[in-house]
Amino acid sequence: MPNWKKYDDARPYSTVGGFAIDAHGCFPIMHRSNAVRSVRNCWSLPTGNCEIGVDMVDQFKIELKEELNIEAAPCAEAIGWYDNISKETDNWWHWIVHIVAVPVISLEHMVNREPLKHDQIISIDLDGLYRMIDEHQAFAPHHAEFFVANRQRITQVYQDFLKR
Repeated sequence: MPNWKKYDDARPYSTVGGFAIDAHGCFPIMHRSNAVRSVRNCWSLPTGNCEIGVDMVDQFKIELKEELNIEAAPCAEAIGWYDNISKETDNWWHWIVHIVAVPVISLEHMVNREPLKHDQIISIDLDGLYRMIDEHQAFAPHHAEFFVANRQRITQVYQDFLKR
């Protein structure tokens, strides 16, 4: 097995986040607590670091299972990506955030498996998400801007999943 390096080089790193959409059009969003190492006190889609050797969609499905006890269906759609470059502290970072959408079996058994990281998790629909943005709720850096800029694509994927 190759000796992959992890997070010790000054370079961009990949994360994946996304919409885990159930048959009712709901998906989870998480409030990141004050206890997380970065991006505190804001709303976020479920998101995780991409591990070496795991593709984006599989990584997102792993994150859903690990963090929320959610089973994703086999299909997925890529929505897009954006850069998150932080210069707010002595520990700068550059993340490339990939956003995907997956249908999920159900949110009925959703569990917050990381309560120190996420002090609140809610199930919301697309209208509710955009209402929160219009109300200027705090989201992870560039999340809200990405949602607004990609509203048409997100809505199309969302509607396609609901028709299945």
